[in-house]
Amino acid sequence: MTDMRFASALAADQAAADSIPALVDTIAGEGPQNPDLALLFTAPTSGAEAEAQIAALESTLAPTNSIACSAEWVIGNDREVEERPAATLLAGWGEGMACSAFELGDADWKTIFGTPEGLRDHLELDFEPKLFVLLAEPFTAPLRHLLPAFDSAFPATPVVGGVASGGMSPGMTRLSANGRIRDEGVVGLALGGALEPEIILSQGCRPIGNEFEVTGAERSQITELDGRKPTLVFRDLYHELDSDLQSYIRSGGLLIGIAVDDSEDPPGPSDYLIRNVSGVNPETGAIGVMDLVRSGQVVRFHVRTPAAAADDLELLLSPQAFATAPAAALLFTCNARGTRLYAEPNRDVGIVGRAIGRQVPVAGFFANGELGPVGASNYLHSYSASICLLRPAGDRASWPA
Repeated sequence: MTDMRFASALAADQAAADSIPALVDTIAGEGPQNPDLALLFTAPTSGAEAEAQIAALESTLAPTNSIACSAEWVIGNDREVEERPAATLLAGWGEGMACSAFELGDADWKTIFGTPEGLRDHLELDFEPKLFVLLAEPFTAPLRHLLPAFDSAFPATPVVGGVASGGMSPGMTRLSANGRIRDEGVVGLALGGALEPEIILSQGCRPIGNEFEVTGAERSQITELDGRKPTLVFRDLYHELDSDLQSYIRSGGLLIGIAVDDSEDPPGPSDYLIRNVSGVNPETGAIGVMDLVRSGQVVRFHVRTPAAAADDLELLLSPQAFATAPAAALLFTCNARGTRLYAEPNRDVGIVGRAIGRQVPVAGFFANGELGPVGASNYLHSYSASICLLRPAGDRASWPA
């Protein structure tokens, strides 16, 4: 078995100048002085504070590869720290683990999007990646084009991560790759070698009703479901629901799942890409979806509730009872979750900890959009929890043979 170690640390309610020394002191002795990789997520009071924290981490810990971003709230070990300054760190050491930090910005898009292999050629990795972790600036990162570029250049390679949160306008958030600070674009970490990732994407909702075939569509408008007006289809479904679900739908909890693989019959819960319903046209009966749709696709209505979000996460993590505990976990959860969704704090990270073991190092942040695969492709999600479990190659993941 590969010797792979991770350590995580959380510093909350400390001055920015003290937070990085506290993080470094916490992980001291867990591995050699300079880790192979480090991921820092910080909820600072200003961009200048974030820059100082990133610089302090590079000078004191000196990781071989590092990425970082600022965020509204952060997650460390068994805590979700909301509405106050905090920083969380995950550091890793691994014999045979390959990693490479990179950054992408305005000067790179033409090259990357020019050919199907443009991104692979641009990154110039000397190993075959098994995982990408991306951190994106919310106003400038072209994720709608970048994620398909990853799918094209690195087929079936998962991309996880999130969009930096907390910045209300361009230039307010901070990213870094190997200490190089930027306020636009994307930073990322490619991982491979003697490491096996497992991705769990919880889209935080439950299906309602049956599957329907899209028999009419115009870009992001569903104009016909099973030969009927979509509003009439949904009206019949709505009246079959209990009053609690009807209330959540009236308050904006209605979603639609688009099956990503037309060959699955019927699609399973994880085969749907969940998208917001953007509105209805009462004259035509069409339903708007926050994505492109086409005739022939299978869709199913969903509803988001706090109970559905927790239940879905617990269900997807339940196979971990049959698995070897991971060496570490990354958790990227929507900034509309936490106590904005649940009645109590630490709900998502608590579910993760119970499933994988509370001794497993965990780090992450509340994102303004979460990245993760559905089927063989990678997508930008909302209201989700994207979890990446890291194991040494050869350790058993959650599905027993």
